[in-house]
Amino acid sequence: MFFRAALFKSFKDNGYALFGILFSSLMFAAVHFDPYSFPIYLIFGAALAYLYLKTNSLTSSIIAHAINNAVAFYLLYA
Repeated sequence: MFFRAALFKSFKDNGYALFGILFSSLMFAAVHFDPYSFPIYLIFGAALAYLYLKTNSLTSSIIAHAINNAVAFYLLYA
């Protein structure tokens, strides 16, 4: 919620949506503390920010993130 609703939205509302996508994605990837998976988190963070930009709904990003986590959990522990 922080990366989309606060960080990205502040850039988007000031006319810097592309920079907001890039910056919030970098921060999203960085807080996962996994250098090996950093590029994956970066791309996924950008996808979530883009989804929020297109739908103007935080719910869509939350659902996409939850689905991603559920699939990853299933693949790791099933």
